Order: sequence, then C-alpha cells, then structure tokens
Amino acid sequence: MSRRTETWNHDLSKKLQSKSYRRDFFLILIEEEKLSLREAIYTFARSMGNQEFAKLIGMSPSNASRSANPQNDVKWTTIEHILGKIGVHVSAKAA
Repeated sequence: MSRRTETWNHDLSKKLQSKSYRRDFFLILIEEEKLSLREAIYTFARSMGNQEFAKLIGMSPSNASRSANPQNDVKWTTIEHILGKIGVHVSAKAA
C-alpha cells in the first residue's frame, strides 16, 4: 500500500469521488477556511490522497503532486484543468 500523509482520511477520500461533494468541499476550503486557490488545491489533493487525486485529474502521481504544491510554478491552464475536474470554474471581472 502507498504511503499516506497525515491529512489523508479514507472516508473523506471516498466521499470526494462524488463531484458535488468535492466541489462543496473545495468551496469550503476557499470561503470558510480562507485558503488561497493554490493552497486549497494542495489541501484538497492531500485530503483525497495523491493516487486518487492523480487519477481524478488524469496525471501521473508525480506530476499531480508537483501541480498541487503551491511552492511550484504551474501554468494557469493546468490550474483550470484541475479546477474543472474538481467541479469548480473561476472567472474574473473588472472591479
């Protein structure tokens, strides 16, 4: 069995297989926990488990881990791809 982080939870990982649950969970990270977009992706990935996250976003586990880590530079298109798989879309408008 693969090594798991301390933030991984088996039951939560299973619940995050549901698109509506993962969208709601992600929005809680942003709205209630006040995480940045990148921090929320990282927390989401660690909560889901890297293998499961990689499968969800269609990347190898090593690329998924690098893409989720907020310390790494990632193209905006990659972030959009990850968000789309989570079930969230971001838009911007002039202030």
